Formats: sequence, structure tokens, C-alpha cells
Amino acid sequence: FPSHDKRHFNSIILKRGEKLPASSEEEYYTVSNGQRSVHIDVNEGEVETLDKVLVTQIGEFVYDFDSPKPENYPVRIKIGLDLSGIIVVTVTEPQTGKVIVREFDYTSTTSSQQAEILRTSLMSARIS
Repeated sequence: FPSHDKRHFNSIILKRGEKLPASSEEEYYTVSNGQRSVHIDVNEGEVETLDKVLVTQIGEFVYDFDSPKPENYPVRIKIGLDLSGIIVVTVTEPQTGKVIVREFDYTSTTSSQQAEILRTSLMSARIS
């Protein structure tokens, strides 16, 4: 399965077995001239795939730029996971310093057994 195409990316940001609390950050880039937003899906899964059947969606949101951005404009995505199952996603525009933060309570969207599995599974963000 592909982990990206021209407009969509799915990459593992927090890897299996990381000691909690954990966080990691990746830099992504806009894919078209005049891009106005980035759609972020936060998923749990074992593989870098665009196939939503193979991942469990935890949450999603849209990050809107203040103005249209050129192709290859950088955007940093940081995902953190604490011991209580709170996932914090931070989106930063390095060139402007603009930051937004979204939180997801993994334990409220899954069973307690699934929440425990999260401690040894993978977190990813799908950027489109």
C-alpha cells in the first residue's frame, strides 16, 4: 500500500514501544501553489498506508493558513501522547510562528482494552 501520493501523506510520527509520555515531530510541505489549508487525520495503525481500513481514526481537523501558501511551504506536525491517553497535536508554521494545538482523548473514543493497546502501537498523521 502506498504511504503517500501527490496530495496525501501518512507517516508514522510516534513509533511502537516509545516510553510514555512521548512526542515526536515531522516537517511536511504544501503540495500546490495557493494552498489554503492542511487536513490532518490522527490515526493509530501498524503501517504507513492511505487505506483507512488498515488504521483507526482517532480524530481529524483542518489547519487553515492565514493566506494562500506556495508549493513546498513548510508545516511542522508534532504529536504527543501522555500516560492518561491524551493526544496533543501541534501544528506550527516555521516561517510565521503561527501555532495551533488540538487535543484528543484516546480513552473516550475507544475501549479501555484498546487504550492499553495504544501504549504499544503506532500513531500517525495523514496530511492532505
